[in-house]
Amino acid sequence: METKQLIKTGRVIAILSFLIGTAIFIVYYLTSADFFLSLGGVFILVAAIINSIFLILILRRYSKEKHYKTHLFITAGIILLNIPAFLFYSWVTFLLMDTMRISFINSTQETITELKITGCQNKTIKKLDVGQSEMIWINIEADCTINIDYLLNGESKKETVLGYATTSMGQKMKYKIGEKKE
Repeated sequence: METKQLIKTGRVIAILSFLIGTAIFIVYYLTSADFFLSLGGVFILVAAIINSIFLILILRRYSKEKHYKTHLFITAGIILLNIPAFLFYSWVTFLLMDTMRISFINSTQETITELKITGCQNKTIKKLDVGQSEMIWINIEADCTINIDYLLNGESKKETVLGYATTSMGQKMKYKIGEKKE
């Protein structure tokens, strides 16, 4: 492969790796779907192999090349920029795996007040109007449950949101308060 073609291909592969990896990360962030977690793992492996091959080819060519050294150096840098992106996305993914992101939705016909979320972590929502929702991030540090206590027309109510949660079980979910569970 000619040096110009190697430079162009290396840059395209590095940029595509970044864009595809970013897209997979964003979809996982938005959905917490296990499929995208698995897809991300496979993609990281494939992208790391392909980027490493091109990095090695570029570094070998760099030592022999006289005219394109700067372009080869820049291309190697572009490929290497995927490493901090990978580390950042991995760090956030591991945080998400230990976090429940629950949208609490008031499905009752009255305003809910003094909503207390207990179990894995204690959180509160002062007030939820009819149909209103609020997302709460709950850190999972060990085996736990997620329960809520709230006032509805001055009457205390209790519900179990999640009977069991553990580390690496984080997900994004919706919970309709006051709806009968089957």
